[in-house]
Amino acid sequence: MIFLFEINKTIIGFLKLTFFKQKYDVSIVIEAKYRNCGIGSAVLRYFNSKSILPYKLTAKIKKKNIESIKAFKKAGFTKDNIIII
Repeated sequence: MIFLFEINKTIIGFLKLTFFKQKYDVSIVIEAKYRNCGIGSAVLRYFNSKSILPYKLTAKIKKKNIESIKAFKKAGFTKDNIIII
């Protein structure tokens, strides 16, 4: 599943959920000029809510992608659902 998000009718990013083995692998992309504004964390927090999706979300994040790791942690992801690669 792919969810687009927009500001003023302009698409600024997307969130992709891939269902695999009773969980969703999540990835998120945000246009550069909208990063570090809290948008990514807000979108992730929304989808990480147990009332939204029936299965756990997990994220595979590259070790060097510090900003992404911070965004996922800010959204409530823990070591149980963040896989550092």
